[in-house]
Amino acid sequence: MNGKDHFLVGGRITWDFRRLSNKDTDWGNKFLFLPVAKNMSTLLIESSPWNSIDFAIPYPTYFHPSKDSDVFTWQNRMMKLDRKWLFCFAGAPRPSNPKSIWSLLIDQCKNSNSGKLLECGNDERKCHSAMICWN
Repeated sequence: MNGKDHFLVGGRITWDFRRLSNKDTDWGNKFLFLPVAKNMSTLLIESSPWNSIDFAIPYPTYFHPSKDSDVFTWQNRMMKLDRKWLFCFAGAPRPSNPKSIWSLLIDQCKNSNSGKLLECGNDERKCHSAMICWN
């Protein structure tokens, strides 16, 4: 079926599997450009806006349920918590990508009275990751 009956779950971004050059010294590989992978559905950390077979999934977490009851237990626990934060986002603006909403999220957080914005930029001494939170 030319790959349509296969899928890949990768704990990496799509670009790690879509190297544009033929240099082996460049980052990543060309796996998703191979003919056998062109029709395969891919579940990745970050998808490509130009490839409809890519589906973005969140980063893996420490929560790995082994049975349905684990999921229900977790959901019940989360519903009972008085959570301080409703929404969190980690990322940087993407001004060169007009379809990206990341800049909008950052602007909304900056203008929010109830949100917090942690800006890290390139200064690793300040923090280790950029994060936006709303409550």
